[in-house]
Amino acid sequence: MAFKYINPGYAGLLEKNSGAVKIHSSEYSRSGVAFYLNETSYGKGLLLENSPSEIYVAFDLYISDATGTAYIYIPGSYKTGFYFYKGTRYSTPYVSISLSSNNSSVISTGEKSGVNNILAATGIKIYDINSFLLHAEYGDNGLIELYVNSNLLLRKDTSISSSSFSTYSGVAFYSDRSSFFSNIIISDEYISPKERVIALPISQTITDMMAGASGIYIADAANQQLLQSVDVSSLIENYGASSAITGISLVGNPAYKTAEGLANLTALSKAGGSIAEHGTIALSGDSTAMIMDGWGLSSVTIADLQDMQFGWKVGE
Repeated sequence: MAFKYINPGYAGLLEKNSGAVKIHSSEYSRSGVAFYLNETSYGKGLLLENSPSEIYVAFDLYISDATGTAYIYIPGSYKTGFYFYKGTRYSTPYVSISLSSNNSSVISTGEKSGVNNILAATGIKIYDINSFLLHAEYGDNGLIELYVNSNLLLRKDTSISSSSFSTYSGVAFYSDRSSFFSNIIISDEYISPKERVIALPISQTITDMMAGASGIYIADAANQQLLQSVDVSSLIENYGASSAITGISLVGNPAYKTAEGLANLTALSKAGGSIAEHGTIALSGDSTAMIMDGWGLSSVTIADLQDMQFGWKVGE
């Protein structure tokens, strides 16, 4: 089941997003967009079609000084995943991070030495964006591990069954208004702790669609295409020509049906003169709707993007 989900921080790209609040801020997100999802149901997030044998969940989390809670649960035994709590219990400030299987806490760093010492020990930063990577391998000889800001905080061998989590077969998100999620990558293949989501600046757009206001393009016939070139020079200046590109995510915001017969969009990539089609997404009539399609890449660097284009094709 090879898959790669890449979301800069749009709550509208989650399949279950009731209760989500959108945030537009470069202070809270490296991509400029984030969300908090304070609906307490475990079923809020991204559904997975099949139970994985292995899963990686990378995400950024801005954590403020206010008392707060955030978690990500993955398929598995009850409350398997990442849990963060900063607050005061019995007059003692503490931070708790749990990687749980059968609701058994693996890490608990609550101590009377004070919250600042605990934060220093875990590498978590307050009033800042923290990068996390949660990795789990399922089965009797499974494991679960957590990286914080590229540093391994915990690794535990444990038995995890992905089929036993019947409440929600996916990746569930929760945070209150003091913690904001962004730059999410979910995959059943390896993700480096240093892997990040970055916005690709556009240098050129080629399309036979009609240009509308605010950068929106409007299709009026089937098979119309939009392809965009990346401003590679600015990426090289910021990240270097040899930096690896591990996946692409195309976001349509907004993306909705404008006429009968224009029912879907198919994601496109063009390299060396050849156009490849990726996922096809059905459109609704909701003018605020968003869509996304993503796929993994191998042996592609920033320099290679010079000869590549990405976009959409309209289908009936």
